[in-house]
Amino acid sequence: MSNLSSNDQVDFSSKKIIDSTDSIDQSSSSRNLSGPLPQNVQNTELLENNDEISQTSETTPLIPITKKKDTPLPKSQLFILAVVVLCEPINFTILLPFVYFMVKGFNITDDEKEIGRYAGLIASSFFFAQFCCSIFWGHMSDRYGRRPILLFGLFGNVIGITLFGLSRSLIWAIITRSSCGILNGNIGVAKSMLGEITDKTNQAKAFSIFGFCWGFGTIIGPMIGGFLSNPAEQFPSIFGDWTFFKIYPYFLPCAFAGLFSLTGFTVGYFNLIETHYPNSRRNQDIEQKFSSQQPPRKLSQSPELHQSSQSQLQLQSSQQSSYGTINQSNCNSRKTTTTITSTDNDNNDNNNNNGDDQRIQKKDNKTKISKITRIAIISHCILSFHAIFFDEVYTLYAVTKIYDGGLGFSAAKLALTLACMGFIQLFSQFIIYPWLARRINIAKIYPLIWFSYIPIYLSFPTINKMYIFLSDKKIESVETIIWFILLPFLTVRFFLNVFSYTSSMLFINNSATSDILGTVNGIAQASASFVRTIGPALGGFFWSWSLTNNLKFPFDSYFAFIVLSVVALIGGYQSTLIPHNLSAANNSDKEITNELCE
Repeated sequence: MSNLSSNDQVDFSSKKIIDSTDSIDQSSSSRNLSGPLPQNVQNTELLENNDEISQTSETTPLIPITKKKDTPLPKSQLFILAVVVLCEPINFTILLPFVYFMVKGFNITDDEKEIGRYAGLIASSFFFAQFCCSIFWGHMSDRYGRRPILLFGLFGNVIGITLFGLSRSLIWAIITRSSCGILNGNIGVAKSMLGEITDKTNQAKAFSIFGFCWGFGTIIGPMIGGFLSNPAEQFPSIFGDWTFFKIYPYFLPCAFAGLFSLTGFTVGYFNLIETHYPNSRRNQDIEQKFSSQQPPRKLSQSPELHQSSQSQLQLQSSQQSSYGTINQSNCNSRKTTTTITSTDNDNNDNNNNNGDDQRIQKKDNKTKISKITRIAIISHCILSFHAIFFDEVYTLYAVTKIYDGGLGFSAAKLALTLACMGFIQLFSQFIIYPWLARRINIAKIYPLIWFSYIPIYLSFPTINKMYIFLSDKKIESVETIIWFILLPFLTVRFFLNVFSYTSSMLFINNSATSDILGTVNGIAQASASFVRTIGPALGGFFWSWSLTNNLKFPFDSYFAFIVLSVVALIGGYQSTLIPHNLSAANNSDKEITNELCE
């Protein structure tokens, strides 16, 4: 055992040669134990080892760099979080097939054309309440942990959606629908928890599961709401004698959704593991330990030996015998010393002030949201408003009577169209979009996607005119013909929606650095929630107004769809401001982007 002072010069390439020579000696000695090898084999292996040594340089890493394998996903925790995410689209879409008929049953107005206004208020109340309380629930999860907030949100879903199924007045429906949004702040908390149970190797895959759950929820929700509403009439052989379901015809689908949330609560209560311990004794002990210590000392390196009051680290070599003797003449003349400098040194503080100010200024510049990021967020807000506006208008359009401007669908038929479009969204999300994203520049064709909405929207009131024309001509199977005409337009529209939403999220992520990406996504989500609170109300208002104003084109049943077309036109123009290089992530993020597109 010997100590080497900091003035000793150590050549790492010499150390590498010694290591390689020792490995040759050890391999030779091990071979002698099992018997001698042929001379030609020994010479060949020795030459190979010598070639390795000759190719070694100072830049050769001592430990080979290997690509980190993907960390296995925590399946049990991921399943519970998937249940949490699945509850929100179910609770949102479950009322779409029957909200028109629910408001009609409230007997608020004798004019069915006015129903859309009140239906829009009910749909908007959920998003408004969620917008107001989502930040609060996020703060509570930071203070008390993720697990209790998620469980409370699931139990809040049970209460809110069940009470909504007992609605017999508009006021009660709005209050209970708002309670669903107030008691449920789980999406943001679930995303935080997902980030805490994953790392950079598997985070992209985990978040893709979230997208799948949302799409799957948009399929289940309308199916539950459409096929289980008013069971006394739809299933008279089973529920025909149940007075309760005649008084509360929409309780069964809401209770079914509540049962789903209750199952998630039960599974989470016994299996969900906390990932954030803000008030744990362990964290308090760690905090006390570090708060009681002296200020940290800075570690610095200098090419020459400083002669000051700085303390020099003494390098100890505890394994000299295994490395042999270092030939001092073969070492480089470059000197490197590691020093510890006290942070309370006034001279050093003065010398470092300018550098610290520059670093702080650079950090402040990084935390500012760029103009490109603001453009991407605005585009996402226009898209969110436009999408929720269409959902409300299409729902009212589908169930409105034929001669009033709609298609006259029942709740079950409306649910069937929404469920079919849910499957189209899943197929487009996982098959078509990744295939296109690998072959074209998304940002270049993004405005074209926006402009493609316009002819699709104008086709819906035209389909109503065709329905009336074919019905007046007494053509057989007119409803089947309308279905074959309607579904292709719906398919194209929902594909455009998938393309727009996925591209919009990629643009936002690629426009910001990792330092502020969380803040940027938070702003985008809050902004989208805000516009979703006014979208359904405006959609219901414009639809009802177009049916009751007794005006001709363009203020008749075309008007709401013309408004949608104008929004699409504005979105298309605004999307031309998005730079084309936002289609791909920065070099450091390409790996994650590639995983999302696979």
